[in-house]
This record gives sequence, structure tokens and C-alpha cells, in this order.
Amino acid sequence: MVDVETNTHTFDSLTVASDFEAKVDASNDAGIREGIDAAETTFTTKDNRPPHPVGGLAVGESGYNQTSITISWDLADNTAEDRIVTGIMASVAKEGAAEGDAAIEPQTVGSDVTSATFELGGAGEYVFTVKTMNDFSEGVEPL
Repeated sequence: MVDVETNTHTFDSLTVASDFEAKVDASNDAGIREGIDAAETTFTTKDNRPPHPVGGLAVGESGYNQTSITISWDLADNTAEDRIVTGIMASVAKEGAAEGDAAIEPQTVGSDVTSATFELGGAGEYVFTVKTMNDFSEGVEPL
């Protein structure tokens, strides 16, 4: 029971990915609630675990004097649990690049995209990373 001046309530320690029903009822000091219907609402808490990682990371064939490269990946089942992937961030970094060198911008793509193409900054070795994202966090990098 709360004071009549209270108009908000915070629920703590709810279980993630669960359904809940909240009900607000009012009565006077004598316990009479004549003509007043309780207000009800339902809600589902989101799963706050990191999203599923992608798998099967592959780099397209490279050739002499090549200026771009495509990386690709396999998507995890995005419907089996509530750890839904809402986006994917793919990035490429040149090994040993100096701080002042031009950076290769990461690409954020939709949850159903399975590849990204990057313009390379000349000859050298590159590190490729693909991370999944959801409303709560970035997922782990695939092995």
C-alpha cells in the first residue's frame, strides 16, 4: 500500500525475459472502492545478455595491388532466444598503423547483413573484427 500522493513505482530484481502484470487499485480510508476499476498493464522484461556472436568469419580473396577487401560471416539463429541481434559492427585495422594515419571507418550494418567491403590503406597486414549488438551491449567477437 502506498500514499495517495505516490504516482510512480519501481519494480526491482525482476527476472529478465519474463512476462509481468501490474495492477493499481484505489480505495478510501474505509477500504471502499466504489465505482473505481483497477488499472492493469502487462509488460515483458528484455533479455539483458549479450547477443549471439556471428560465426564463420572469412576474408575474400586478395590479389596484387588490391585496394579493397570483403569480409563475410554467418549469422546465428536470431529467433531461438531473446538474445536478439539488432546490428552488426564490422571493422578493419591496419597492423602497426601510426596514430596519425588515416583510420578505416567501421561499418555498422543491419542484423541480417552477412558481409562488408572495406577500402584498404595500402599494402600491409590487417585485423578484421565483427561484433554483434543489441539494446544492452555488444556481443563477443567470434573465435
